[in-house]
Amino acid sequence: MKRGAPGSFAAHLKELREAAGFTHEELATIAGLSVHAVSALERGERRRPHVETVRALSAALDLSGATRDALVGSARAPAHDAAIDELVMFVGGLDNLWKEETVNGAGSDDYHGRRDV
Repeated sequence: MKRGAPGSFAAHLKELREAAGFTHEELATIAGLSVHAVSALERGERRRPHVETVRALSAALDLSGATRDALVGSARAPAHDAAIDELVMFVGGLDNLWKEETVNGAGSDDYHGRRDV
C-alpha cells in the first residue's frame, strides 16, 4: 500500500503526530484508539476516517483553529475522489491480469482465464 500523498489525511496526521513528539502508541492511548488504527490512518489504508476518530485525534494532538480545520478537511475528501481512486486501482489490476494472461499464452477465447481440457 502506498503511503499517504502530500496533502492527504495520512500525510497530515503523520506530520502533526511527529511535530507533537508522539509515537503511534502514545497518540493511540491519548486518543482512545488502537495502535493499528493510528498506523493504518497514517499509511492511507483508511482514507475516510469517522468524524469521531478525527475529533479524538484532534483533541489528543491539542489542535485548534486552522490546524484542526485542515485536518478535519483532509479527512473528509469527497466520496467521488475516493471512488475514482478505487476505480483506477481496479482497472490497473485488470490491465495487469490481461498482460499476465497474454504473456502466459491464454487465448482470446479463454475469457475467464480457464481452459477446457
